[in-house]
Amino acid sequence: MKKVKLILPMLLALVLGFTMTSCESEYFGDTNTRAMTTTIEWTQWVDDGATAYLYVDVPWDAITADVLNFGNVSAYVYDGEYQCPLPYIVPITYTTATGNVVVPENITYDLSLGKISFRMQDLDGGMPEGLTNSAPITFRVVVTMPVEH
Repeated sequence: MKKVKLILPMLLALVLGFTMTSCESEYFGDTNTRAMTTTIEWTQWVDDGATAYLYVDVPWDAITADVLNFGNVSAYVYDGEYQCPLPYIVPITYTTATGNVVVPENITYDLSLGKISFRMQDLDGGMPEGLTNSAPITFRVVVTMPVEH
């Protein structure tokens, strides 16, 4: 009986010790976060003739080498009032000579030092057509960079 009374408090102390140390190892520290919102007009989309998609390069100094190597970049497109993470299928209304046509376009993004590139491509892998006079598209980009203490 005396051994049980001695072992139980020791076991409890050991378990509490492991619990307290594991909580500290779960701490990830603070982060630095920057956000940018940009609106792309239909005249800004580029067709370079070499790819089957349109693109827009948006320079942003927040996309540094450290962000590319150690951080996180998330991009969203506004669909009405909602922020939808990319890639996302957006119904684009094109104005043609015979009236309005709605075409689903796949919007993605690429990252490189100092810029984010948005891409637009038809779901069948083709080049978007009839973009003239379509509504502008608004994007939001968030960069998160870990901080060392």
